[in-house]
Amino acid sequence: MSALTFVVVHRSRLRQLWMVGLALYLGLIALLSLLPPPELPLDPGRFDKLWHGLGYAVAGFACVPLLRRVGGFMAAAVALSAFGLALEFLQGAGGVRSFDLVDGLANGLGAGIGLLAGCSPLRGLLTESRRDPGGAGGAPLA
Repeated sequence: MSALTFVVVHRSRLRQLWMVGLALYLGLIALLSLLPPPELPLDPGRFDKLWHGLGYAVAGFACVPLLRRVGGFMAAAVALSAFGLALEFLQGAGGVRSFDLVDGLANGLGAGIGLLAGCSPLRGLLTESRRDPGGAGGAPLA
């Protein structure tokens, strides 16, 4: 069985695993965003905005296989941007770190770049089709 056939046959389970992985990654972003700076494994230093953008670009890129329509892309962009902005507000409210609107903008920009970068012909591999609610029907692709 080829890898592509495996993905088609097990699409539903792989989609669930992908969503769990995405949730864990977003949890890691939240943890790193809310930890006091001395406890971070590396100092972002002068590349702070780049790290913000890169982290959210990976999150946006990871959302792409789960999305089927333009509305889904828009919802993912808004959700990731709101998530990043909410973490910035929590940083400001916590007293240990500070709110930075430019970090929030870098988060949103990174999410958008990741979503756009992920648009490829293979992006729908984990997407459930309307004609195939079980995720396994149709002829194998290999």
